[in-house]
Amino acid sequence: GGGPRSLVLGFMLASALCSMWISNAATTLMLLPVALAVLQHSKDESLPVPLLLGIAYAASIGGMGTPIGTPPNVFFLGFFSDRTGIEYGFVEWMKIGVPVVALMLPLAWLYLTRRMKRDAELDVRLPTLGPWSSAEVRVMIIFALAAAAWIFRATPFDGWSRWAPGAGDSTVALAAVVALFLVPDAHGKALMSWEQAESIPWGLLILFGGGIAIAQAFETSGLAQAVGETLARVASLNLVIVVGAICLAVTFMTEVVSNTAATTLLLPLLFPAAAAAGVDPAKLLIPATLSASCAFMLPVATAPNAIVFGSGKIDTRHMVREGVALNFLGVFVITGCCLLLL
Repeated sequence: GGGPRSLVLGFMLASALCSMWISNAATTLMLLPVALAVLQHSKDESLPVPLLLGIAYAASIGGMGTPIGTPPNVFFLGFFSDRTGIEYGFVEWMKIGVPVVALMLPLAWLYLTRRMKRDAELDVRLPTLGPWSSAEVRVMIIFALAAAAWIFRATPFDGWSRWAPGAGDSTVALAAVVALFLVPDAHGKALMSWEQAESIPWGLLILFGGGIAIAQAFETSGLAQAVGETLARVASLNLVIVVGAICLAVTFMTEVVSNTAATTLLLPLLFPAAAAAGVDPAKLLIPATLSASCAFMLPVATAPNAIVFGSGKIDTRHMVREGVALNFLGVFVITGCCLLLL
């Protein structure tokens, strides 16, 4: 509904909500053809840049909302649990991640659409969608059950996991995958086949494992302790300055280094620095983890940026101009939310 600005908001909301549960690259790949079809039937010359960048940026922003939304979140959970024995559940993470998303998304939309006319009419013709197929309904049911199992695993009142000791978020994910292989569609075939599963980027699991191994090497070799003692002098400064500096450094670091690599390198160094300075490690590690998802400037910074850049509708100049402001916006939002909520 509404005009072009409302259209951009609708796409950004869809992108962010999907990216909270599936990878940001998959979300962008799913929405890009729809956006290009819309642009093909639109004469509004101010629409392509905010629409395409909005999809990419919202995918990165939405990934911050849940523990499984983006690889840095997953790495933090494993690293923090291994070092402290404290486990961040779905609800605990979402108490921080969702407010960040709720603030970042409308601010990013307002900034991207600032040059679009507020009273412009929408001249887009949308196709009529048919009813849901039985396969779509069954996949949605499995997804909804998996999401509910993730959210209520540890809360409230210790959640359902008290009846299944040892069950974790990975248990839920594996159960959902097995269900997709077992539940048939309307034609008697499984909802997912192994041929489809082979296209999953399995190398990402090796990347996670490599990151955890590097973090362990930092710890056992004494490098993390040595660097941590040096960083402790900085960590002992005013907490607002420290958290803001970490967010700023990680945000611009992840423009040229993958967000997983950035968290893999920095978290093992920030943890002993926080301990040496007497600061709760979560107050430094969570802002760093969230900031790793705020790569908005360059096409190579993150997969969603590269995907929309490949459409040929935007160039590097557009992305840098819009992205640099959102980088700083992310620093302020994440710093403020983490200081208030942690």
